[in-house]
Amino acid sequence: PYMLHPPYQNDYSTGGVGFTLRGVLVHCGGYDGRPLSTCNSLINFTWTETAPMLSRRYGAAALVLPNATVIVSGGYGINPDYSSVYHDTTEIYDGSVWRNGIHLPTGMAHHCMVILPNGDLLIAGGSTGSSGMAETYTFNFNTEMWTSRANMSQGRNFHACAVFKGK
Repeated sequence: PYMLHPPYQNDYSTGGVGFTLRGVLVHCGGYDGRPLSTCNSLINFTWTETAPMLSRRYGAAALVLPNATVIVSGGYGINPDYSSVYHDTTEIYDGSVWRNGIHLPTGMAHHCMVILPNGDLLIAGGSTGSSGMAETYTFNFNTEMWTSRANMSQGRNFHACAVFKGK
């Protein structure tokens, strides 16, 4: 059955990431005139502030990994001098603490991520400005290496990707 959840306590205009970790719905980042790092969890039908991400991000991607941690990658942010940046970083969340993760091949926002049947992480598309990226990359957790893959036929951003029946 579907349940209505209480209104989210903040009014973010766009670009946060959401995921479910160990049965808890979590929302992080977003934009309210500037990128945000805050995170909130829905616990007992009440939004509760939880550990913030290490960086302010909107337009990032999030994925629950097989080891029950979450990777948040890329996104648009601000530097300490208030200049803008497309993050080439990731963060790993274990349900209580965020830590720095792997670096991406390039800074990007509005991309998608999936785990492939062989266990590799695939990142596709995104943007580093006004147009979509056609690039795709895989990350092998055993070798800790990125591999550039065939470009998509056209650049894409603000899109989704999925694995269907192991393909």
